[in-house]
Amino acid sequence: MVEIRRVPLFSELYERGKGDMSQFSKDFLELPPPITAPHKGQIKWLHSNLWTPERMIACGNRWGKTTAAAIKLLHHGFYQTRMPQYAEQMHEYTCISLSITLDMAQIAWDFAVMLATGSKLLSKFVLDIKKRDPFPVMILGDGDKWRSEIWARSTARAGTYLLGRAFDFVNWDEAARDPNGRMILDDVLRMRMADRQGRIDMTSTGAGKNWYWKQCDLGRRDAPEYLNYYFQTGSTYENPSISPDRIEDAKGRMSDRMVKQNIYGEFVDFAAVFPIEDIEQCYRGYDYKLLHTPGEARLAISGYPADATFAMGVDLGRRRDETVILVARTDVHPSRLIYAQAMNMSSHWEKIYGTIASVYHIFKDALAVIDASSLGGDISVDLLRSEQHGMHNIVPYVFSGGQGKKEHLITVGQMALQQKTIVWPYIPELYDQLGMYDYDDKKLNTDWVMAFCMLAEGIRRSTEHIIRITPAEFMLHTFRWEDDGGLKHNTYAGEDVKLSGEGMPTFLSSKGMVQ
Repeated sequence: MVEIRRVPLFSELYERGKGDMSQFSKDFLELPPPITAPHKGQIKWLHSNLWTPERMIACGNRWGKTTAAAIKLLHHGFYQTRMPQYAEQMHEYTCISLSITLDMAQIAWDFAVMLATGSKLLSKFVLDIKKRDPFPVMILGDGDKWRSEIWARSTARAGTYLLGRAFDFVNWDEAARDPNGRMILDDVLRMRMADRQGRIDMTSTGAGKNWYWKQCDLGRRDAPEYLNYYFQTGSTYENPSISPDRIEDAKGRMSDRMVKQNIYGEFVDFAAVFPIEDIEQCYRGYDYKLLHTPGEARLAISGYPADATFAMGVDLGRRRDETVILVARTDVHPSRLIYAQAMNMSSHWEKIYGTIASVYHIFKDALAVIDASSLGGDISVDLLRSEQHGMHNIVPYVFSGGQGKKEHLITVGQMALQQKTIVWPYIPELYDQLGMYDYDDKKLNTDWVMAFCMLAEGIRRSTEHIIRITPAEFMLHTFRWEDDGGLKHNTYAGEDVKLSGEGMPTFLSSKGMVQ
């Protein structure tokens, strides 16, 4: 191991960066383009009230919290930043990049690893990197003089993966979106840091006026001394790497609430179409790796039972929206979302069709409910059904035209959340779009919402089910007779039903019993 005194000018650089994280990033790290240095908002966050035990920030998307977190994890691991009275007592130090899922926690950890191994100076102190031990860990040190561990861990299973360890510094990403956040903070994290006077940074975009909003309010009220809590907001406009024109373009497809939360870092009330409690219960405690490409799916499919069944929901992008492909395994209860891919409109349509068809065939010709609402939607479905792509098990869904089909689709999604018939690990885009969705959605990004609701419709259609109705519903003509090319049939909630036995209240549908 290279000793500090043998590295030219190292002693001077070491002292210069000790109390200045932005200077440390300039001297020790090579930030990837277009990032040249921490921006003003990040500098304020890195330097303000360093010794305050609990620090919170609510920032817009793309503000740069991953960059700030990686710099601080490396700085604190390298300098073993502690309260002065503890500085000489221990020579081991533990940092942790924490989030709802391990994949989320690894974002800042992976960035820190890239910066450390790419640094001519800091890389000399990287002793080991393990992707699973059983969790990702990078070890910094200088022989037997000092040793620091930088971990990535999740809060899944009510913080079980955090037990048995003490932490000097914690960076908790997307804390606001953690449905067990208050319990994790009160019962787990504070106790893991107590004996070391450890400190925690909570970095997150807001998520309505939930527990994190209350936590940030403690920081507001602790101003200006910030003895126990510190709070800061961050706007996407603070990041010079993001073009203001791109931000303005994004704002044009957001509701006023989403602009305030996802651009300006404010706290707003969520819309009530999909209650936030229903959304959170569907990912609470679930932490498994999602598949994102056909290549990943091909490798994974052999691990599923031969009789496993799947359903698929696809929302086709239009102009600026993404095409979103979701797949769930339906032979388990609740159904598990296992595949999630978004393709932007820079991809050629033929590539998009080819990807959709590949995913469909990998998952054993899954029942696919596909958006056929856009201009040319019927052409898209015909192309997917063509000999070239061979998708025959398709349900084209037109949810425009004022026939109540869109409302039915939203209702199916609401019921899937309420009854927890689908579960998944935390997905930021799905969380935001479900939470912010409103019936007046002309200005909203709805690709993830509609893909999810079509997936829920696919699960509903592909599994045996019983729909129960009351005599009152029957008498109030909840059932409607519809004429389809001369063949009259009865429908209930969009499901074809046929009279069975003596009539009301039991009917036989094509997919099960309607009672």
